[in-house]
Amino acid sequence: MALDKAKKEDVFKLQKDDFEFIPSQRMLDRQLLINIPKSGLEAGTYQILHTKTNKQAGKIAFNYDTQESKLESYSAEELKAQFGDRS
Repeated sequence: MALDKAKKEDVFKLQKDDFEFIPSQRMLDRQLLINIPKSGLEAGTYQILHTKTNKQAGKIAFNYDTQESKLESYSAEELKAQFGDRS
Protein backbone atom coordinates (compact mmCIF):
# COMPACT_ATOMS: atom_id res chain seq x y z
CA MET A 1 0.00 0.00 0.00
CA ALA A 2 1.39 3.37 -0.97
CA LEU A 3 1.16 6.02 1.72
CA ASP A 4 -0.14 8.57 -0.78
CA LYS A 5 -3.30 6.43 -1.05
CA ALA A 6 -3.70 5.96 2.71
CA LYS A 7 -6.75 7.28 4.48
CA LYS A 8 -6.95 8.93 7.90
CA GLU A 9 -8.57 5.83 9.37
CA ASP A 10 -5.79 3.47 8.17
CA VAL A 11 -3.54 2.07 10.88
CA PHE A 12 0.08 0.98 10.41
CA LYS A 13 2.40 -1.14 12.49
CA LEU A 14 6.16 -1.50 12.70
CA GLN A 15 7.57 -5.02 12.37
CA LYS A 16 11.06 -6.48 12.75
CA ASP A 17 11.40 -10.26 12.74
CA ASP A 18 8.85 -11.58 15.29
CA PHE A 19 8.43 -8.21 17.04
CA GLU A 20 5.66 -5.83 16.00
CA PHE A 21 3.85 -2.91 17.57
CA ILE A 22 1.39 -0.19 16.64
CA PRO A 23 2.80 3.22 17.51
CA SER A 24 0.79 6.38 18.05
CA GLN A 25 0.22 7.81 14.56
CA ARG A 26 -1.81 10.11 12.34
CA MET A 27 -2.08 11.01 8.68
CA LEU A 28 -1.45 14.64 7.76
CA ASP A 29 -1.49 15.81 4.13
CA ARG A 30 -0.66 12.32 2.82
CA GLN A 31 2.20 11.94 5.30
CA LEU A 32 2.24 9.31 8.00
CA LEU A 33 3.42 10.82 11.28
CA ILE A 34 4.57 8.19 13.78
CA ASN A 35 5.47 8.84 17.41
CA ILE A 36 8.46 6.63 18.17
CA PRO A 37 9.18 5.78 21.82
CA LYS A 38 12.63 6.86 23.05
CA SER A 39 13.37 3.43 24.45
CA GLY A 40 12.25 -0.13 23.96
CA LEU A 41 13.14 -0.55 20.30
CA GLU A 42 16.12 -2.52 19.08
CA ALA A 43 18.37 -0.99 16.47
CA GLY A 44 17.64 -2.29 12.99
CA THR A 45 15.28 -1.99 10.06
CA TYR A 46 11.53 -2.19 10.58
CA GLN A 47 8.83 -2.64 7.95
CA ILE A 48 5.88 -0.26 8.02
CA LEU A 49 2.86 -2.48 7.38
CA HIS A 50 -0.84 -1.76 6.97
CA THR A 51 -2.55 -3.61 9.84
CA LYS A 52 -5.51 -4.93 7.79
CA THR A 53 -3.81 -5.90 4.54
CA ASN A 54 -0.28 -6.51 5.90
CA LYS A 55 1.05 -4.76 2.79
CA GLN A 56 4.33 -2.92 3.18
CA ALA A 57 4.09 0.87 3.00
CA GLY A 58 7.77 1.53 3.66
CA LYS A 59 10.74 0.87 5.91
CA ILE A 60 12.38 2.74 8.74
CA ALA A 61 15.72 2.08 10.43
CA PHE A 62 16.99 2.95 13.91
CA ASN A 63 20.58 3.15 15.10
CA TYR A 64 21.93 2.70 18.58
CA ASP A 65 22.93 5.90 20.36
CA THR A 66 24.88 8.59 18.50
CA GLN A 67 28.24 7.15 19.56
CA GLU A 68 27.72 4.35 17.02
CA SER A 69 27.45 6.88 14.21
CA LYS A 70 30.34 9.05 15.34
CA LEU A 71 32.53 9.65 12.30
CA GLU A 72 36.07 9.98 13.60
CA SER A 73 39.20 8.57 12.06
CA TYR A 74 42.87 8.27 12.86
CA SER A 75 45.44 10.42 11.12
CA ALA A 76 48.23 8.79 9.10
CA GLU A 77 50.68 9.63 11.89
CA GLU A 78 48.46 8.01 14.54
CA LEU A 79 48.16 4.85 12.42
CA LYS A 80 51.94 4.68 11.90
CA ALA A 81 52.48 5.12 15.64
CA GLN A 82 50.02 2.31 16.38
CA PHE A 83 50.99 -0.19 13.67
CA GLY A 84 54.38 0.96 12.38
CA ASP A 85 55.33 1.60 8.78
CA ARG A 86 54.23 -1.52 6.86
CA SER A 87 54.64 -0.30 3.32
